[in-house]
Amino acid sequence: MRKLRVAILGSGNIGTDLLIKTMRSPFLECVLFIGRNMGSPGMAKANSLGIKISDQSIEAIIREPDCCDLVFDATSARDHIYHWSLLEKLGKIVIDMTPAKVGEMCVPAVNIQKCSLYKNVNMVSCGGQASIPLAYLIGRTHANVEYIEVVSSIASRGAGPATRANIDEYIETTEQGIKKFS
Repeated sequence: MRKLRVAILGSGNIGTDLLIKTMRSPFLECVLFIGRNMGSPGMAKANSLGIKISDQSIEAIIREPDCCDLVFDATSARDHIYHWSLLEKLGKIVIDMTPAKVGEMCVPAVNIQKCSLYKNVNMVSCGGQASIPLAYLIGRTHANVEYIEVVSSIASRGAGPATRANIDEYIETTEQGIKKFS
């Protein structure tokens, strides 16, 4: 079986972590790692691993639309809204790693089959992925739940500029996900 060719848009902490996970996958092959700064640590890491890199942001995919089958967008919520407006026209399948709330909310432990029907799936947030499966089960097994609260934290070094810029969106999207699935 041929591996699915993926482009990772966003060379920060999340994009770089996704690159490493993609390289371990028997199903995915990263064919393009995209950022905006060739000097970033993520771009250096991808380059050292022999992955094709570009500092042309979304334009790298626009210029070469057949480069990939799937795009992981690990930029920011604001940027994803713009990226989706272009990627949708190209017919790309997009997995949104930002809290943009543009695509169908996807929590694989809860609704992976439904998500395969959509071209743009939103992975909610890291806090959402950790808490929503539990909230989902609580909601299914306890009829009178009136309130669920999630408290999450992240190591300061793990929070890059886009993560910090997305704090409000992170909270809103996580809250929406918990409401939707619990």
